[in-house]
Amino acid sequence: MKAVEREALLEEARRRKKLYPTTRALWLAGLWFPGPDPVRALRKALDEVFSFLPSTLLARFVAHTTGYVLVVPHVPAGLRPRKSCYVEGDVYVEGRTFRNAVFLLGADLAGGWGVGQHEVAHLLDHLLGSDGRPEGAYLSEGGGATPSLQELGRELHRLYLSRPAGGYRDWIGPRGYLARSVQAYVIRPEELRDEDPAMYGFLDEVLLSEAFWKDEEGCFGHPG
Repeated sequence: MKAVEREALLEEARRRKKLYPTTRALWLAGLWFPGPDPVRALRKALDEVFSFLPSTLLARFVAHTTGYVLVVPHVPAGLRPRKSCYVEGDVYVEGRTFRNAVFLLGADLAGGWGVGQHEVAHLLDHLLGSDGRPEGAYLSEGGGATPSLQELGRELHRLYLSRPAGGYRDWIGPRGYLARSVQAYVIRPEELRDEDPAMYGFLDEVLLSEAFWKDEEGCFGHPG
């Protein structure tokens, strides 16, 4: 997909509030982004959070009826953990209801640590696993919103189970395994390829491959 078409997708995502910097975050943009136009820098950094997604998968995410990424100066009261996180279900922010939303701290967005990609991975894990249904199975847990995605979920879960038992695998869980792997794929791909070649290959050749999604007729169960 050409750059101009990808930009059109991002513009549609912004129009649909899929990428949503809160008013407070925009007011405080200068705290995280130096330079003469911190608001523009914040918006550009938010767009870049999605640069790892194949265009076809990005298009289907934009069309889906749920799933948002909000940039915030702090996570709203009552939500845990009090850091960048993915929250299932409905959350009311600035007069609008967001269903299945990533709350991305402005500091994390500016830091370049891959936190945004990590949390977006949780969101997509949920959408691909059960179409974002409340308490639905995630792809990494062996779920799948369509029959072909169920097969993909089983393969992903086998990768998780193939990790050595004890320690890391036991406390991180399948959701964390996928999210951390995506984060590593974005910011330190060579390290991931050396340490976990099977997962690197799965991300590079399947889950984050443009060719795979072009051949996949149904991505989520009920796109909007």
